[in-house]
Amino acid sequence: EFIKVHERTFQKGLDLLVYPEGTRSKTLLRGRPGIGQLALYFRKYPIIPVGCNGSDKLYPGASLWAKKERVVYRFGTPITWEELKPFWIEEDFAPFTPEAEMKYMERFQGVADLVMARIAQLLDPEYLPRTGLDASPADAGRFI
Repeated sequence: EFIKVHERTFQKGLDLLVYPEGTRSKTLLRGRPGIGQLALYFRKYPIIPVGCNGSDKLYPGASLWAKKERVVYRFGTPITWEELKPFWIEEDFAPFTPEAEMKYMERFQGVADLVMARIAQLLDPEYLPRTGLDASPADAGRFI
């Protein structure tokens, strides 16, 4: 059903917003392989990397009210299907299945790492990972 929802989204000409970290965080975390599964399954759709700077200041602490702060979104150059060629899977596969993940996890993660590297280029220094893209998920605590 998950894939069918995405197929209908694309058929309607809509875009799909994916948080490749699997959560929100103040500093960039390593991307999850799901972005790779989607990209390698749907193939023809480019990935637009987006860097978000300042949203942690908009909703500080546990406040439900936004402060008057500035959030800057930077949009990167689209990652095309051709750029993903090192990760291509030539046979049909069912994404988000144990079989696909066992067989192609390195490729899925490779796409995720590429996407996160492109996002990192769009971030202000304070939002870059502290220790590379393997920063702890503990860094992903709720910032609003």
